[in-house]
Amino acid sequence: MIPDAQTFDRDVRNAIAAAIRDLGEIPTIAQVAVSLERDRSEIEAAFQRMIEGRVFIPRDQSTEILAYNPFCAESTDFLVTAARRTWWAICAWDALGVPPALGVTGTIDARCADCAEPLRIEVGLGGTASAPEHAVMQVGTPARDFWKDIYRT
Repeated sequence: MIPDAQTFDRDVRNAIAAAIRDLGEIPTIAQVAVSLERDRSEIEAAFQRMIEGRVFIPRDQSTEILAYNPFCAESTDFLVTAARRTWWAICAWDALGVPPALGVTGTIDARCADCAEPLRIEVGLGGTASAPEHAVMQVGTPARDFWKDIYRT
């Protein structure tokens, strides 16, 4: 990658992060183009490079963002309340990362995958978690294999 593309991609990543923090949502290519006052095609090319570099999870058959970890663009089973907003996380692992990514405490509301019992997990400033005694988080796929099928991991 040429140095100018690296700098531009960093600016695009910063714009995505700023939109998440300031607007409470993952931006679209069009929104990033407007915020950076650049052509949509330039932003789409940067998104494509980021997809190839596994910077974010794209929507299926798209260059738009599904998950800019730990944040997800659509509703999931993991609702996080932090910084006076609600956020979605694509999985339990990412849900634990939302409050620390924002530099705040937070609460995760989810359901047990086995019995559907509601679960509430409190996340502290340093990412420490407090959950019901019976709660267990199981990661069924080794991290090295996540990207083999990122949509089903």
